Amino acid sequence: MSPSSIGRNHSSVPHRVVIDMKLSHVVLSLSLAVPFLSGSVVNADEKPTPEAVNFFETKIRPVLVEHCYECHSAEALKADNLQSELLLDTREGIRKGGESGPAVVPGDVKASTLIAAIRHESFEMPPKSKLPKSVIDDFVKWVESGAADPRDGPKPEIVRKDVDVAAGKKFRSFRPLSEAAPPEARNATWAKNDVDKFILARQEAAGITANVMADRRTFIRRASFDLWGLPPEEADVKAFVSDMSPDAYERLIDRLLDGQHYGERWARHWLDLARFAESNGYAFDLDRPAAYHYRDFVIKALNADMPYDQFVKRQVAGDELAPLDFDSQSATGFLAAGPFTSQQTQKERERSRYEQLDDVVATLGTSMLGLTLGCARCHDHKFDPIGTHDYYRLTAAFAETGFQDYDWDPDPEGTRKAKAAFDAEHKPFVDARAKFEQDVLPGRLNEWLKTKADPPRAEKLGVWHTIGPFSAASYDAAFKQAFEPQKKVELSEPVGELKWTAKPEWTDETVHNTLTGENSANYLYRTIEVSSAVVLDVSFGCDDGIVVFLNGKQILSKPTMGGVTPDQHLIKLSLTTGSNDLLVKIVNGAGPSGFYFSAKGVATPKDVQDILNVEVEKWNAQQRQVVLKWFAPRDPEWFQLDREEKEHLAKAPKPDIT
Repeated sequence: MSPSSIGRNHSSVPHRVVIDMKLSHVVLSLSLAVPFLSGSVVNADEKPTPEAVNFFETKIRPVLVEHCYECHSAEALKADNLQSELLLDTREGIRKGGESGPAVVPGDVKASTLIAAIRHESFEMPPKSKLPKSVIDDFVKWVESGAADPRDGPKPEIVRKDVDVAAGKKFRSFRPLSEAAPPEARNATWAKNDVDKFILARQEAAGITANVMADRRTFIRRASFDLWGLPPEEADVKAFVSDMSPDAYERLIDRLLDGQHYGERWARHWLDLARFAESNGYAFDLDRPAAYHYRDFVIKALNADMPYDQFVKRQVAGDELAPLDFDSQSATGFLAAGPFTSQQTQKERERSRYEQLDDVVATLGTSMLGLTLGCARCHDHKFDPIGTHDYYRLTAAFAETGFQDYDWDPDPEGTRKAKAAFDAEHKPFVDARAKFEQDVLPGRLNEWLKTKADPPRAEKLGVWHTIGPFSAASYDAAFKQAFEPQKKVELSEPVGELKWTAKPEWTDETVHNTLTGENSANYLYRTIEVSSAVVLDVSFGCDDGIVVFLNGKQILSKPTMGGVTPDQHLIKLSLTTGSNDLLVKIVNGAGPSGFYFSAKGVATPKDVQDILNVEVEKWNAQQRQVVLKWFAPRDPEWFQLDREEKEHLAKAPKPDIT
């Protein structure tokens, strides 16, 4: 079966009549068909039993007729609709198979491509809808039992019509260019060049008289719109109208051709052929923020009068021909300019990838060759000398082509030198931490293990800072309004008459009723440093409402009014490596106001806890290394060395990537 047989019903009435007659005669013998299926495998060369024949006629042949014969039968061959050179209407044909091998191998389900196809494991036949499980089970039983098939007769000979390339070359568009002498025209004074002579000869043959020369104002408008797509400036019109020099027309055209707008205007036509867009298409239609580089390449190529062979080569293989050249890299955007679905399941991935390749080949044909190569995807081209094998060979040429953004460095040698210099500067930071890990950290771990104390904290909590109160017309207004600290936190800069104040005396796990202001908001700020991304359980209390931001993102908002108590709001902070910004907004309606904060600590990972539950003397080297890695961020001196290394690493030179 083939893609073209999707869900179509068999249209041959005689077949239907014969099958219906047979069904009426064999329906009483269906119970006799079961024993032959449970017995031993039938020899494919032996004459099938009546029971086996009945099973084929009632369970197998009707399905083949309805779902397969239209594209895989002698009738399909006569109608020039045979797909994949596969005939399923004779015993010889179904066992010989087509382009993909034997459709049915008696007794061997795995080797029978027909079974894989109807199971939708390889090909998906029928394509539109999978056959019912009971029908598939019938085919499996039929093959396992020896594939009894009473259909005699030879398989019709399939004559493959090869593409006649020699004949195809005779078509006018495939002939090489030849020098043609311009025709002689009666009006010898009208033609200014050889192209004019060809035009004039056709006009005279058709009895058409050429228009009179357009006046200069009309001419500059036409030329400007044609070449730039823009009206001419009034000053340019006046200058051209008053320019009586004999080469005024030539200089006008040269100026327009040399202008930037020429490439912008005419690039649109090529970009249409190249199916250029700045989004992926399909339902989600995600943006392609870097797509404009290909558009700019086309504009620059036209303005630079790039030779056409170079224009084509760069778009097809610019990254291979000149990998360090920016324009060549940009040019290959031609291959990736087509639609692409960014939302796909694992099952759809292979099909989606092939649709990409087909889009590349089809566009290559229509834009650069003037040929509909895509027609040869399913059959040899009906008109052009392009065979299916040629299509798939061309598709295979792009099979290893990936589609992704490319980071172009305009000065790779400078980047290499800068990186080498930075690496030399950075090495002492790495070495200092490594030396500490080797010489000091194991001893620190042993000391802690002896104390059997709670695990040291992995997070480093900064000093609280506060600013406020910020007043509003009402409690709701104060809660909803985003005052300046929500937009930017600069501890050294005042906000109007208010200043940030450090509160080193504010300890955690304590209620602080020291905030002031009615219908107002106070802001609290601190940093939380961690050496790696972790989740920290924390507790808040507030009087009255509270809004919490972590690294600029709101993670809690509760306008509820009431006094402050511990553990009113339990949340998890997803901390990133390095310093994290914690901003808390406490909104008060009336009376005293305060807050409460405590960090529950980072939970000990299960694998580490399992090791800690074992006696230290029984640890192996790998277990000790796991605990040492977990313990390191909890040592203040290691934490400082690690922070210094990361801060210096953040200063690494970054190339000017495009």
